[in-house]
Amino acid sequence: MKDVSENHVIEAVNAFVANIHKLWEQLDEEKRKSPEIQYLSKDLDKRTRLLQEESRIPNAQGLPEKLIISFTKEDETSLHYRRTELDAMKKRLEKEELKHAELVRQVQSGAFTILKIGLVKIFEAMVNFASSVIKGYEQIRIPTS
Repeated sequence: MKDVSENHVIEAVNAFVANIHKLWEQLDEEKRKSPEIQYLSKDLDKRTRLLQEESRIPNAQGLPEKLIISFTKEDETSLHYRRTELDAMKKRLEKEELKHAELVRQVQSGAFTILKIGLVKIFEAMVNFASSVIKGYEQIRIPTS
């Protein structure tokens, strides 16, 4: 009976629990990233719309030509700066979307792998433990002469 040990079962269960915990953390991270990406996307759309509205030629009726030219040059500088900001924001959003997609893929494949491999190891350890308990019981019950 000294040969019977539940340590393999305990180790398999602990490894499974640790992997599930890691998966849970990845799931939490994915849940945090999703609203952040939605916010960035909406903010980018809003800023793009505002920039498009501001980049239209202002109503120049009744204004002197020098004032219109001055106004247009200042606007062009401001619009160029804001377009640059929007491009940087768009790149950041694309980068975050790629990270999020990769995280979702990892969570999905990780869940399948963890369940498949982890549970198999647990049940194999339990089968080995049960068979060693049965062998130990048989040795106690029917002593070999």
